Order: sequence, then structure tokens, then C-alpha cells
Amino acid sequence: MKFKDRETGSIEESNDCFWWSLLAGPIYFVYKRVWLHVFLSFVTVLAGIALLGLIGLISSLLGYAYFAEKIVRNSYLKKGWEEIGY
Repeated sequence: MKFKDRETGSIEESNDCFWWSLLAGPIYFVYKRVWLHVFLSFVTVLAGIALLGLIGLISSLLGYAYFAEKIVRNSYLKKGWEEIGY
């Protein structure tokens, strides 16, 4: 995915959201500056660990990784960026 800032003209590329989110978890959303999902993914991971242990950790990371691309895309679009390519 490529996004262009309408004000400055800068272009940001966001690839492999699934894998980065799966490997880095909440840290990936810190890098992408999606602050709401930093908090929500952190809480989801902690709840998964508390309730189901390792299976909860894996399932919460997989769940967030599945939606990471849509989360990042919506974040850029809400900030006023324009999607210019996939």
C-alpha cells in the first residue's frame, strides 16, 4: 500500500502489515503511530495471556495481524492521506 500526504506530498509505503504485526505485536502500531490500536493490541495480548496462556498470546497476535492492514489503511485515510497504490 502506498499513501500520499495531500499537504506535503510525501509518500509512505506500508507493506507486509500482517507479518510485522504478527512478529512485533503492539510495537508495530507504535511504529505506524496508530495510538488507539497500540493500547488495544497491548490489552488484547495481556488478556489473551492471562486467560489462555500461550494459546491466548498466539491467538490474540494472529487476530490483530489479520486486521493490521485494514487498521493501518484506515489510519492513513483518517489522517487525510490519499491511497495511490497497492
